[in-house]
Amino acid sequence: MASNIAEALRQCNSYAEKGYKLAKSSYEEIHQALLQEEQKVLEANRRQNQMTRIANSSVLQRQNNNFEEFKHMDLTLKNDLDLLHRNQKEFSIVVFGRTMAGKSTLMEILTHGNGASIGKGAQRTTRDVRDYHWQGMKITDVPGIASFDGREDDRLAMEAAKKADLILFLITDDAPQKDEAEKLAELRSLGKPVLGIVNVKLALNMERKALALRNLQKKLSDTARLNEICKQFKAYATQFNQDWQEMPFIYTHLRAAFLGQSSQLNDVELYNMSNFSQVEKYIIDKVCKDGCFLRIKTFIDNVAVPMQQRMELLLEHSSINIKEALVYRGKWNKLWKWRQDYVDRSQKKYNKFVDQLYEMIESEIYDFAEDNYDNEYAGEAWNKRVESMHLENLCRDFLQELSNECERKRRELTDELRTEIKFSSFGADASNIQMEGVTDTQGLLQMGALGIGLIFSGPIGIALGILSFFFEDKAEKIRKQKEELIDKLKEAMQPVLNKIDDYLLKEMSDNILKNGIDKLVFTLADMDDMLFDLANEERKMAKDLNYKLFNLNADLFIEATNYLQENLTYSLYNMARIPGQVCFAFGTNIISENMCKKLSSLLEEQVVYISIIDPEKDNEAYTDKINNIITKWMGDWEFKKFQFSEDGEIWIIYLKNIKPFQTIKNEINYRLMEQIYCEPINLSK
Repeated sequence: MASNIAEALRQCNSYAEKGYKLAKSSYEEIHQALLQEEQKVLEANRRQNQMTRIANSSVLQRQNNNFEEFKHMDLTLKNDLDLLHRNQKEFSIVVFGRTMAGKSTLMEILTHGNGASIGKGAQRTTRDVRDYHWQGMKITDVPGIASFDGREDDRLAMEAAKKADLILFLITDDAPQKDEAEKLAELRSLGKPVLGIVNVKLALNMERKALALRNLQKKLSDTARLNEICKQFKAYATQFNQDWQEMPFIYTHLRAAFLGQSSQLNDVELYNMSNFSQVEKYIIDKVCKDGCFLRIKTFIDNVAVPMQQRMELLLEHSSINIKEALVYRGKWNKLWKWRQDYVDRSQKKYNKFVDQLYEMIESEIYDFAEDNYDNEYAGEAWNKRVESMHLENLCRDFLQELSNECERKRRELTDELRTEIKFSSFGADASNIQMEGVTDTQGLLQMGALGIGLIFSGPIGIALGILSFFFEDKAEKIRKQKEELIDKLKEAMQPVLNKIDDYLLKEMSDNILKNGIDKLVFTLADMDDMLFDLANEERKMAKDLNYKLFNLNADLFIEATNYLQENLTYSLYNMARIPGQVCFAFGTNIISENMCKKLSSLLEEQVVYISIIDPEKDNEAYTDKINNIITKWMGDWEFKKFQFSEDGEIWIIYLKNIKPFQTIKNEINYRLMEQIYCEPINLSK
């Protein structure tokens, strides 16, 4: 611990360089992961574009948007690190607070200003980011958070916070609000140490100084009321899955501090009574004691936080893709069973249709023979009779009926896909799922153009004998003539019927069954395969990032133990950390409870250390401890394995208790589970 603030700040610079090198190394690994992911996205695009039977552009859109976010994160991270490196000589403090909470007054106190920046009434005074210096440290005053036009203001404030080593968070004692707590939760999620400052509101009439001092003392000494206000404010933490119980708060009257040190009053008594000296003391003590480590932590968490967010997003997308893959797999199974039944039904319909067609033609032949047995031009007459039967239309209608059944199934399957994906636990977008028609219905309407009609064009070529009544009975001659005509018509029609048979079977097999159903079956399987492949690649990338995150967090943990001059020799072999909240570390040494408390104080997050002396021998004990931690908070769960190709499989964490994905994904223990196991999460229905 440095003896004074100047010495502490000199030491901070050298520690900042160490933090930069650690963070820079991790950033370069993230950048390589970005380049690898780009290839995976391009491959997913290529595979999806080859699937003409099903178009689910939402999958590609999700992946492309995800990749664009990754590129943006990569660029932002590089710029942030470069900026931090350029400004690493300065210990950085950022002041947060709602408009009129007293940020400008705080700045005037620290800079011994004349009060020109302090707001009058309800106007908004801090329009942008302002930097000033105090005791050799850079203080940044940001726009008021949660303001009426605050979207851009909040962005500027959070950008400044990412580069800060310490946050001063101002609230007032007149009912702190939830939107203030929401901004504090964002700051804590960055892993930043935060000092809460409660600016007590009380009008001061310095013309009656004695009364003003008594009222001020009474207000600030009412710690029961102020503690209750802080308690109520800290209770908001649970809404953001955080814990602020250990976060320090100092009660002060900023206006009194400003007036007490102003050149007009120069009232030491008023300044001392404002309790602002405790704010100054806390900052200086914090920098002298922990400033060097905080400089390292700033650099490391500047990379660790987005790295963790990226890892979690990859696992989230992996989970979504698995969920969708299982939907497609379910549709594949359903369609395959339907196909088998459809083939049986189609064969029966075909047999019935052909029998009816044959019966109709045979009946027409007998009727025709009755009227045309002595017709010299019977061939031409029969040709017209065949045309009047409209055999092409009958065949077309038969095929169209089979095709329509497939079309109805296609539409039903598409609707089911959209509904099941839309209302899955992950709420994936299914509005862009489309399928092409299963058969070429226009082709079925033009069967004559395909060659069937040509069979019936021109004379049919039937030669009839000349009737003779001299040697045979006339009735017998007529009977024989009819039989001869019937035989010739049947003989002439057989090639036509054979061709109809061949065409119907070919259309049923190639156009309707193979092109219409089987390709759809195979495409559903391909979508299942592609989504599982994509989920698996995302899981692998998440595991790779998680390993890098472990190394980075382990570096921070070791730096913390060294900083506390606890030269422990141990090996960390697993770690799960939520910056600003909790850190689970698993190692081969024993760390005392007192040491964990020191680490918790330094990191400003709860440190839980679990010792496993020999990981190989104690693997079962280690697994049991992990499972107990997870089960305690997540309920019943188990690992499940899915086989998605001949040599491809993926493990998921299957949660048996039903919780909406949006509810659980921000829970601390859910996020710890992701880091410990780094497997996608699936929810029961």
